[in-house]
Amino acid sequence: MSETRRDRFLKRISTVGEGTRDQIQMMLGGIVFDLRDFVERGMFSDEEMDVVVPFHDKVEELWRHTIVSNPPMDPHLMAAGLRQLRAACVGPVAGFQLRLDQAVEKATAFAASWKHGSSKK
Repeated sequence: MSETRRDRFLKRISTVGEGTRDQIQMMLGGIVFDLRDFVERGMFSDEEMDVVVPFHDKVEELWRHTIVSNPPMDPHLMAAGLRQLRAACVGPVAGFQLRLDQAVEKATAFAASWKHGSSKK
């Protein structure tokens, strides 16, 4: 029986859709949406927005890169991006440090176990 387009798609996303990648994608997306919600509710002062906006934009950019599935983002680049976000997580956005610490830990372990082109998650 020949492989259908659906089968090929499911095979492709199975290499990137669950596990560590998925957890990091959800964590980054959660930070993006939390930041937007906090801004909408007026939880940051105008002065704090000088830190909040660039941090939001960096998180959103990495989030968008991690979502790409063909080809998936190299785990080493993902881990490096998360470390940069963690370093920028200061002042009014410091509340996101714990989530980023966990993501850095997971991504670093994932990168250490990853082989280019492998199907590891």
